[in-house]
Amino acid sequence: MPRMDEVHEKKSKKRQKKAIFVSYSPDAGYPEKKFIVELVRQLKDNSLAEDLWLDKDERVTGSPSWLSQRLEAVERCKACLVILSESYLTCPVSLFEAKTILERKRHNKDSVHVFPILLSSIESDISLEKLKELSILLENVVGVDLTGKDQVNKSFAEKVSAVVGKLMENLERFASIRISPSPLTSNTEWTGVYLTKKINEWTIDDLQEWLYNAGIKEFYRQALAEAMIDGFLLMSLTDYDMIYHLGIDSRPVRKKIMQHILQTLDKEHKMPNNWHLRARMQRAKQNTIYIIYDPSDIRLAHCVKQDLMKKGIQVFHHAKLGVSKDEFLYLNGPTMAYASFVFVLLTEEAITSPFVFNELLLAEWFGKKIVSGLFAKTWQNLRPCLKAVLGDYSAIDFRSKPYVESMDVLEHFVKPTRFVSGIVLEQAFLNKISDGIKPLNKLEEYQSALQSRKIDAEEEYKVFLSYQWDIQSNVEELQKILQEHNIICSSDIKPTMTLQRSSSRINKSQDNSSENSQAALQRHMKSCLVVICCVTPKYLQTESCTKDIFLAENLSKPILPIIFRYCPWPPEGITTQIKKLLSRYEPIDMSNQTLFRQNIATLTEKIKSLCHKCQLEY
Repeated sequence: MPRMDEVHEKKSKKRQKKAIFVSYSPDAGYPEKKFIVELVRQLKDNSLAEDLWLDKDERVTGSPSWLSQRLEAVERCKACLVILSESYLTCPVSLFEAKTILERKRHNKDSVHVFPILLSSIESDISLEKLKELSILLENVVGVDLTGKDQVNKSFAEKVSAVVGKLMENLERFASIRISPSPLTSNTEWTGVYLTKKINEWTIDDLQEWLYNAGIKEFYRQALAEAMIDGFLLMSLTDYDMIYHLGIDSRPVRKKIMQHILQTLDKEHKMPNNWHLRARMQRAKQNTIYIIYDPSDIRLAHCVKQDLMKKGIQVFHHAKLGVSKDEFLYLNGPTMAYASFVFVLLTEEAITSPFVFNELLLAEWFGKKIVSGLFAKTWQNLRPCLKAVLGDYSAIDFRSKPYVESMDVLEHFVKPTRFVSGIVLEQAFLNKISDGIKPLNKLEEYQSALQSRKIDAEEEYKVFLSYQWDIQSNVEELQKILQEHNIICSSDIKPTMTLQRSSSRINKSQDNSSENSQAALQRHMKSCLVVICCVTPKYLQTESCTKDIFLAENLSKPILPIIFRYCPWPPEGITTQIKKLLSRYEPIDMSNQTLFRQNIATLTEKIKSLCHKCQLEY
């Protein structure tokens, strides 16, 4: 059986590439869609019939691969008509198209030429913010503004003529073969062929036959015929549109048309080839996830599946590949519909995989919660439309983070424990979750910054530990945790504290250096940025405490007290001078296991903050 990507490649060679793509909002109302239909009709009448790509005319609006076909057309086009409106800037599909064009232009400014048409004024704050993000698309372009005082009150035909007049000369440069469309002919006889089509695919004649069979009087049928309403425009009509744009003033007639539309749609949902419409309405199960992966990554997918199942999560994935794109989606789409989440394995093979591409866009159309697992450095090599779709979705870094830790983050994403009663999450765990999941388009930037911090870790986060033998095990545990956060611990004996010694000042004979102990103490503390005092009642009574605190003060090193055994603050029973010095600092209480776990994140943040401050001062 041939792989789907081989079949896809053969089909793509046969498919004629259309140079001009029409990007619009599928959620647009009747006036906007009417303008688009009339604009495309006039452009086709002007010898662009074979070069314009509009999903309505390509008859893909009812296909389960509708979204993928639209985005593929955006990637292939040489020019793009962008119909800007409030609807365009709030619809996910049209924003995906705009972001795809944006990605193409970032890679190559001349890869696609944009012709924006501002159809309606942009007023909402959300839309204005989106428009600002897409501002690069509107720079140095030939566009048309239909919101001016001289344009806003014009009819559809006048607005369309203004756009065609201004853009036609520029669009002709992208015409491959100048062929006028076949003239529209009206069937004198009705054949009932509309019964085998979806509403979106109905022609004007199909709609007229449907209205006749629905018992709509000729006067009202003629109103729709004169406005050239087909199935595509019918689906965008509202009660208001029928009154003010079509002149249907009879409320019973409008109600009858709407009722028959709903009845027809209900029948459509039950048709065998409309499995995707039924799947989209399927209620997802809790704690379920669908894994999207390329077949070459099956071993990795199986490993992830087994680990998720151990965590009590039900896992789905594609079972059969089929011999075509449509068959592949038909075999696996209904299974995907049961899942609440979709997990995409981003590997080197996945970024060019048609399996991943088509399943991902079907999941987006289903409205699934998507999260990516980054197993390779893939962002720069992702195709533009995948960057547009996945860029703002959450991603988990499996490439540079431990696998077990990343799986914990994925489990928390699918089964957030904050909704489980009786569970209080530790701050350290919340920080790990926060660091472990970020938008995909920000993750690579975050990884670069993290790598940079790791390279300079010894210089950035170096601390001196001053402690007493009675809490050696606590200090050893603290050191391990700090090292995990790229914080290098030093003492007066060795740059890294050994686990065998009982304090920072005994067994000095083990030090191979010939330096005097006081000189060694000064050298190690001077190389650090922060001095951490591990406070216990016994520590406060030692000579080590006094020497370390005085030396830190003389070297202008900030002191960070950590309370390992309870004592009042400021401490009692010590010299006035030491008490005065310590009272200037706020301690972190880690005197029991609960406080130790709760405050470790606070400690690491405080250390890094003090280190950064010291670097700026120096």
